Amino acid sequence: MEKISEYIGKQRKNSDVSGPVEADPEYRLIVAANNLTVEIDNELNIIHKFTRDKYSKRFPELESLVPDSLDYIRTVKVSWY
Repeated sequence: MEKISEYIGKQRKNSDVSGPVEADPEYRLIVAANNLTVEIDNELNIIHKFTRDKYSKRFPELESLVPDSLDYIRTVKVSWY
């Protein structure tokens, strides 16, 4: 997040970029951030599937009531405790 904050608000000119775009540090940061969001999304899907598999026996209609995976996990968390 600190690295992203460095680039926010900086206006770049075309002359600031030289060589292949893959060598640009800002481009590499964007690619790394994008890969991280995909990884987080995959982990969230795994957690949702695990939670749904465990909790659906107790409250099978919850998935139709709360279709968003993160909201589903939060709902189970609140109702579990």
